[in-house]
Amino acid sequence: MRNVPQLRFAGFEGEWDSSYLKKLASIYDGTHQTPNYTKSGVKFLSVENIKDLKATKYISEKDFDKDFKVFPEFNDILMTRIGSVGITNIIKSKEKFAYYVTLALIKPKEWIFPEFLNYSINSHKVQKEIWKRTLHVAFPNKINMNQIGEIPLKYPVLEEQEKIGELFRKIDALIEKQEGKVSKLEDFKKSMLQKIFPKKGQLVPEFRFEGFDGDWEIKKIHEIASVKTGKSDTQDSVEDGEYPFYIRSDTPVKSSKYLYDEEAVLTIGDGQIGKVFFYVNGKYDLHQRVYRIFDFTSEVDTKYFYHYFSKYFLRRAMRLSAKGTVDSVRMEMITGMEIKLPKKIEEQIKIRNILENLDTQIETEEKLLVSYKQMKKSLLQKMFV
Repeated sequence: MRNVPQLRFAGFEGEWDSSYLKKLASIYDGTHQTPNYTKSGVKFLSVENIKDLKATKYISEKDFDKDFKVFPEFNDILMTRIGSVGITNIIKSKEKFAYYVTLALIKPKEWIFPEFLNYSINSHKVQKEIWKRTLHVAFPNKINMNQIGEIPLKYPVLEEQEKIGELFRKIDALIEKQEGKVSKLEDFKKSMLQKIFPKKGQLVPEFRFEGFDGDWEIKKIHEIASVKTGKSDTQDSVEDGEYPFYIRSDTPVKSSKYLYDEEAVLTIGDGQIGKVFFYVNGKYDLHQRVYRIFDFTSEVDTKYFYHYFSKYFLRRAMRLSAKGTVDSVRMEMITGMEIKLPKKIEEQIKIRNILENLDTQIETEEKLLVSYKQMKKSLLQKMFV
């Protein structure tokens, strides 16, 4: 098998060279001592900081000068070596960093482009080599320092390394920008949810559409809808079934039969209680530990109810539980829950429309984010040997 990538920039040919990480970079580990943390000073990095390098802990300048003769500098790479082994980030700051033994410091040689080496470590083949050298007999997983140096890598001439590294840097910038878009939309939706429904003890929301006024009303769920559970069990699912089958999971499966043909709101009775909700309108199958809220009165818009219920039900379930978690949902947790409703259904519809539009925007941006990440994953497989 030739040392040539599947996908390559025009103008480059010939096989890549083979080597080991210890010959392409100098490798160090961080301090083994428990740090004496301070309120300010030199940022102290550990595994939990690897993704953004935003440390929340510090050590003094004095301790840094004493304990770190070798430290991360611009274009150096940090890699996790305990826990989720093999996650990397490249230093793009001139500030000082101290780091713990859970991280390995990788300083590329002058003939290795730092971004190329960083993404090479993240490629599928190198990650497999890291996994092979990781100790899995204890928790957490761990790779020894000497084994990091034995990781085999292949590399082209410096000019080709630079083109590859720059490409992936741009892809990462694209992903980061897209993550920011999703995050902003999610934050905006959270803000709208706070303003579009009345706060505790109030019957008028902070934000209101023009043309509507007056107090909202309070109804218990059993006054506005029926509540029951399904009848099917998990083994009733079939891979190529015609109908969605809602089980105790955040992802429905398939069923060859349907129990109901209706508009309803569903929530699970076990598992991620208060965090999994579905709006359905049509034929579906239902697990015996999933609740269906259906047959709403004419004064309630079902989708409005879905948004209100999915925002506030977890809070009620936690309040009615004597523990810090909720093991299962009891019928009265749902039927006795109070729902605040605008008296005019037209106002309910406007509220659900704005929330649905936000959900559609978030879903669209999330799909684009997923496509960028899949593109990066595919290129990591095709552009490295």
